[in-house]
Amino acid sequence: MAEAGSDNRFETGTLTENVVSGNISKVLSHYLQSPERQGSYVMGYVDGKAQLDAFLEDFDRAGCTGFPLRSSTSRAKYESRPKPGASTGGRLPRYAGEERIVWSSNSGKVPIPDTDTPFIMSGTRHHHCMFISDRKNPLLNKRSGRATFGRSVCKAEIHVREIRVFLDYAATDYGPSPSSNQKAALRKRCVNRLTSDLRCGKASPPVLRYHIRVPLPEAHSDHPLGEAAGSVQKVHPALISKIGQLVQAGISDFRDVQQYLKACTEELLENAIVRPYPTDRRYHPLMKDIQNHVWRFKFKLKEDQARIIDLEEHDYLGSMDDFPMADPRDSVTLSSMSTQPLVGGGLHPSLGYDDEMEDISDEEPCSRSNVASSFLQQHTIQTGNPVAIDCVLGDGSTIPYMLTPVEMVSVGSETEISTAGVQRQLGTTPMLNNSFLDDDVEYWQKAAMAEIERLQALTSLCTNAARLKEVSERVNQMWLSLKKEVLPND
Repeated sequence: MAEAGSDNRFETGTLTENVVSGNISKVLSHYLQSPERQGSYVMGYVDGKAQLDAFLEDFDRAGCTGFPLRSSTSRAKYESRPKPGASTGGRLPRYAGEERIVWSSNSGKVPIPDTDTPFIMSGTRHHHCMFISDRKNPLLNKRSGRATFGRSVCKAEIHVREIRVFLDYAATDYGPSPSSNQKAALRKRCVNRLTSDLRCGKASPPVLRYHIRVPLPEAHSDHPLGEAAGSVQKVHPALISKIGQLVQAGISDFRDVQQYLKACTEELLENAIVRPYPTDRRYHPLMKDIQNHVWRFKFKLKEDQARIIDLEEHDYLGSMDDFPMADPRDSVTLSSMSTQPLVGGGLHPSLGYDDEMEDISDEEPCSRSNVASSFLQQHTIQTGNPVAIDCVLGDGSTIPYMLTPVEMVSVGSETEISTAGVQRQLGTTPMLNNSFLDDDVEYWQKAAMAEIERLQALTSLCTNAARLKEVSERVNQMWLSLKKEVLPND
């Protein structure tokens, strides 16, 4: 019976290896150009960053393993060169030695063959199998006294070399039966022409090509592949991001989140060459995986809200030494003005209003009677800058008043920006006395810049980039018109 059990396990293992090998072969034949096998590795190339990312994604899925990035190098000199058609102003960049134009390369583990086309090296990437230990030195097993890594030490790895190929400068016009001297002369002319065009910004755009060396199943050791490896995979980053979006939208029921993730998985696999294994937690997360990520995002959401409250309650009007002194040409100098209805908002409850914020359209003034102070009228705006406005008091007099925007209130999937921030009472700081417009212009500029920094700290917490951009654009337009009204001579 024991022998029969061994035979069954052997047959199952062989079947799994065949499935994995078939999936990997399918991916390699679909993506790699000029594939070549060398031992337990296959080499080839793909053109374009999108093709490289798609290939690596499908390759990981085919073997149900992962290859995290371990190291990379980049040569960014080429990006600083003049663009085609650009004026160099008479100054030509030096031709760096590390950007040497070559026809082939035998260095490293990924040799690049000679195809009669010149290229420039751009960088390298080195990926290790996820089952390799993260430690360079083995840990000491305290119980046995022997050194152990605690994980398998798989040697499988992926190497990628990035090059920029100049197809329009290929040396192919050799003619019939050319001699070695004729080939060398033609290649020299091609290199000289390419070098001159690069220095002047006239070179045609190169093709981004990636030469890749990937392992076959037999290159792995001390760990399973295929279905057996699915239980140790981490949830796909796109699914984790989707969970965060759902939690922000108020959807935190685990079953509901699971249904949304299934739809998201189908979108990810729309153009996949191979489907993931049913046990692959990267695309089929377990319920406990979903629960852990939901709880983590809910905790982060509460933490962000607590930070917003802390920022709002903090006194940003410290000593004068704390205020940055900006260039007067860039700073905003405000003066007293007639209040105009701008953008609707809400009023802070500390001024006597209840907690409920009423919606006010852009066309009508944002005003309510104040039952707890002497203010007869208040106007608040959604803005990216502090604003001094005229406030009408109960006796009919008008004095300047400082409005400090803003706080962010998370409502469902939207991050609303409102003016429920701290609105400071008159007379609480020297900045808000009646004479600051005439006597304390420099002090006012410093205080205004401090308030702008406070706003930037608050808005950096906004997670809805589209909403923040929309509000910022409206604010900028409003602020420009406001400056023209306040400072007509600027």
